[in-house]
Amino acid sequence: MNRKQFHVLCIKNVLLEHVDVGPYFANAKNNDAAITKHMISVNAEGMNEWLETSDVCVVDRGFRDVIDFLREQGYNVEMPVYLKKGSKQHPVEEANASRLVTKVRWVVESVNARIKQWRFFDKVVSNHFIPIIGDLLRIVCAVCNKFRPPLAGTHPEDKSIAEAMLEKCKKGNAIQKMVTEEGLLTKRTIYKLVDASNVLDELADFPVLSMDKLREITMGVYQLKQAPNCQRTRGYSDEGDIEGWYCTCKSGARVVGCCAHVASLLWYLGYQRLEQQSGSRRDFKTSVLDASHIPSSDESDCDSLPEE
Repeated sequence: MNRKQFHVLCIKNVLLEHVDVGPYFANAKNNDAAITKHMISVNAEGMNEWLETSDVCVVDRGFRDVIDFLREQGYNVEMPVYLKKGSKQHPVEEANASRLVTKVRWVVESVNARIKQWRFFDKVVSNHFIPIIGDLLRIVCAVCNKFRPPLAGTHPEDKSIAEAMLEKCKKGNAIQKMVTEEGLLTKRTIYKLVDASNVLDELADFPVLSMDKLREITMGVYQLKQAPNCQRTRGYSDEGDIEGWYCTCKSGARVVGCCAHVASLLWYLGYQRLEQQSGSRRDFKTSVLDASHIPSSDESDCDSLPEE
């Protein structure tokens, strides 16, 4: 018989409260929406005392069936937008709005990931732990709260980032408009193939981008983590700028940050290829042995001769 535990994170005056309830049955009648409605209806763990009218509930798409109920209780609800049936891409407005939600909600997934770092909670738990599973989870959460650093804090640049995101959220995508109006997606003959052999010649004038500039464009680090070895920072005196971007993926039209595809291109063309030119890229092959290479008998004999 399957059970699942349910967590709620509540931020009040920069303090993070954690509600741990359950376990609930893991069936169709106990989905995220149904559990949320039950918790508020029975005031689980006194959580209704934390909530106030006009508080914002930031949820993922699994809570879509409880949105009306939450609004009836006087709460505001923010959820990433569903891609409409038959559509291949979110409109700019929807993609921007969804990015605002995910920018805030990432901490929830990070908390779940931190809990699963404990081996006991990283796998299916035996049924005989059901009576005490809640206590075990509370202990783990208490240990994390006491000894682990905060997942999110207040930084001087947070306000400026938030203001920039809200400002860009109201704008359209000029590059998408140009691509659509000029039919650039269908004009294959106007493009050139660029690969490692000619990238330096064909894109010699591509703007130089520092890691700080890339973070400013992506408005986060998740997209940059999709590209390998991008943890080092370096300053450039001739740093350029990127005026816009567009990708044909589901969220590629947004201007509040960019998708991982755009981030990967900008990271490589504006940053990593210059790192390769400067010779700062580490060669890990010298630190790894090759079991297929076995020295010949002559080499072994020479190596074993004693020094005179």
